[in-house]
Amino acid sequence: MSHSQKRPVRHVPKIQPHEWSAHPIFRETFLSEVEDPKEHDVLRAFGKLLYSGVLASRCSTGLNSWIDSTARDLQAALADLRQVQGFLTFAGDREKGVREDDEAEAKRHDALARLANRLSRKVGALADELDKAVGDWKFDL
Repeated sequence: MSHSQKRPVRHVPKIQPHEWSAHPIFRETFLSEVEDPKEHDVLRAFGKLLYSGVLASRCSTGLNSWIDSTARDLQAALADLRQVQGFLTFAGDREKGVREDDEAEAKRHDALARLANRLSRKVGALADELDKAVGDWKFDL
Protein backbone atom coordinates (compact mmCIF):
# COMPACT_ATOMS: atom_id res chain seq x y z
CA MET A 1 0.00 0.00 0.00
CA SER A 2 1.46 3.35 -0.97
CA HIS A 3 1.91 6.20 1.48
CA SER A 4 -0.79 8.16 -0.34
CA GLN A 5 -3.41 5.45 0.34
CA LYS A 6 -5.01 5.48 3.74
CA ARG A 7 -5.88 2.30 5.59
CA PRO A 8 -9.17 2.04 7.42
CA VAL A 9 -8.69 2.81 11.10
CA ARG A 10 -10.55 0.69 13.60
CA HIS A 11 -12.62 2.69 16.03
CA VAL A 12 -11.70 1.95 19.64
CA PRO A 13 -14.94 1.73 21.62
CA LYS A 14 -15.50 3.99 24.59
CA ILE A 15 -16.26 1.36 27.20
CA GLN A 16 -18.29 2.48 30.19
CA PRO A 17 -17.56 0.78 33.53
CA HIS A 18 -21.02 -0.81 33.68
CA GLU A 19 -20.37 -2.38 30.23
CA TRP A 20 -17.22 -4.23 31.33
CA SER A 21 -18.73 -7.68 30.81
CA ALA A 22 -19.51 -6.90 27.15
CA HIS A 23 -15.75 -6.76 26.53
CA PRO A 24 -14.56 -9.84 28.41
CA ILE A 25 -11.75 -11.49 26.50
CA PHE A 26 -9.41 -9.29 24.49
CA ARG A 27 -8.07 -6.04 25.87
CA GLU A 28 -8.22 -3.02 23.61
CA THR A 29 -4.45 -2.75 24.06
CA PHE A 30 -4.21 -6.11 22.24
CA LEU A 31 -6.85 -5.30 19.64
CA SER A 32 -5.11 -2.02 18.83
CA GLU A 33 -2.44 -4.12 17.10
CA VAL A 34 -5.06 -5.36 14.59
CA GLU A 35 -5.33 -2.79 11.84
CA ASP A 36 -8.18 -4.23 9.77
CA PRO A 37 -11.58 -3.31 11.29
CA LYS A 38 -13.16 -6.50 9.90
CA GLU A 39 -10.49 -8.66 11.54
CA HIS A 40 -11.08 -6.80 14.79
CA ASP A 41 -14.80 -7.59 14.57
CA VAL A 42 -13.99 -11.28 14.02
CA LEU A 43 -11.70 -11.34 17.06
CA ARG A 44 -14.29 -9.53 19.19
CA ALA A 45 -17.02 -12.03 18.14
CA PHE A 46 -14.68 -14.97 18.82
CA GLY A 47 -13.88 -13.51 22.25
CA LYS A 48 -17.56 -13.29 23.15
CA LEU A 49 -18.12 -16.87 21.98
CA LEU A 50 -15.14 -18.09 23.99
CA TYR A 51 -16.31 -16.21 27.10
CA SER A 52 -19.83 -17.64 26.76
CA GLY A 53 -18.40 -21.14 26.48
CA VAL A 54 -16.25 -20.69 29.57
CA LEU A 55 -19.20 -19.38 31.58
CA ALA A 56 -21.46 -22.21 30.38
CA SER A 57 -18.93 -24.89 31.32
CA ARG A 58 -18.06 -23.48 34.72
CA CYS A 59 -19.78 -25.39 37.50
CA SER A 60 -17.95 -23.91 40.43
CA THR A 61 -14.94 -21.72 41.12
CA GLY A 62 -13.62 -24.26 43.61
CA LEU A 63 -13.53 -21.53 46.23
CA ASN A 64 -15.32 -22.14 49.50
CA SER A 65 -16.24 -18.59 50.45
CA TRP A 66 -17.45 -15.32 49.03
CA ILE A 67 -14.41 -13.55 50.42
CA ASP A 68 -12.06 -15.90 48.53
CA SER A 69 -14.08 -15.39 45.36
CA THR A 70 -13.81 -11.64 45.76
CA ALA A 71 -10.08 -11.87 46.47
CA ARG A 72 -9.62 -13.93 43.29
CA ASP A 73 -11.54 -11.31 41.30
CA LEU A 74 -9.37 -8.56 42.77
CA GLN A 75 -6.21 -10.51 41.88
CA ALA A 76 -7.47 -10.71 38.30
CA ALA A 77 -8.07 -6.94 38.32
CA LEU A 78 -4.56 -6.47 39.74
CA ALA A 79 -3.07 -8.43 36.84
CA ASP A 80 -5.05 -6.34 34.33
CA LEU A 81 -3.97 -3.11 36.03
CA ARG A 82 -0.32 -4.15 35.81
CA GLN A 83 -0.80 -4.84 32.09
CA VAL A 84 -2.37 -1.40 31.59
CA GLN A 85 0.38 0.19 33.66
CA GLY A 86 3.01 -1.37 31.40
CA PHE A 87 1.10 -0.44 28.25
CA LEU A 88 0.86 3.19 29.37
CA THR A 89 4.59 3.21 30.08
CA PHE A 90 5.14 1.89 26.54
CA ALA A 91 2.78 4.56 25.15
CA GLY A 92 4.75 7.18 27.05
CA ASP A 93 7.96 6.34 25.21
CA ARG A 94 8.90 9.76 23.83
CA GLU A 95 11.26 8.31 21.24
CA LYS A 96 8.60 6.26 19.44
CA GLY A 97 7.88 7.57 15.95
CA VAL A 98 8.57 11.25 16.51
CA ARG A 99 9.71 13.15 13.44
CA GLU A 100 12.33 15.70 14.38
CA ASP A 101 11.31 17.99 11.47
CA ASP A 102 7.76 18.61 12.71
CA GLU A 103 8.02 20.67 15.90
CA ALA A 104 4.24 20.98 16.43
CA GLU A 105 3.79 17.22 16.15
CA ALA A 106 6.75 16.64 18.48
CA LYS A 107 5.18 18.93 21.10
CA ARG A 108 1.80 17.16 20.87
CA HIS A 109 3.54 13.79 21.08
CA ASP A 110 5.55 14.91 24.10
CA ALA A 111 2.35 16.09 25.85
CA LEU A 112 0.66 12.73 25.17
CA ALA A 113 3.76 10.85 26.34
CA ARG A 114 3.81 12.82 29.60
CA LEU A 115 0.09 12.08 30.08
CA ALA A 116 0.66 8.36 29.48
CA ASN A 117 3.53 8.29 31.98
CA ARG A 118 1.52 10.21 34.59
CA LEU A 119 -1.43 7.83 34.16
CA SER A 120 0.91 4.83 34.34
CA ARG A 121 2.04 5.99 37.78
CA LYS A 122 -1.57 6.46 38.92
CA VAL A 123 -2.59 3.02 37.67
CA GLY A 124 0.51 1.64 39.38
CA ALA A 125 -0.60 3.20 42.67
CA LEU A 126 -4.02 1.54 42.34
CA ALA A 127 -2.34 -1.77 41.57
CA ASP A 128 -0.04 -1.36 44.57
CA GLU A 129 -3.09 -0.85 46.80
CA LEU A 130 -4.73 -4.01 45.46
CA ASP A 131 -1.46 -5.92 45.76
CA LYS A 132 -1.20 -5.04 49.45
CA ALA A 133 -4.77 -6.25 50.05
CA VAL A 134 -4.87 -9.47 47.99
CA GLY A 135 -1.47 -10.05 46.38
CA ASP A 136 -0.53 -12.78 48.85
CA TRP A 137 -4.07 -13.93 49.65
CA LYS A 138 -4.24 -17.36 51.30
CA PHE A 139 -7.25 -19.15 49.85
CA ASP A 140 -9.32 -21.51 51.98
CA LEU A 141 -9.51 -24.53 49.65
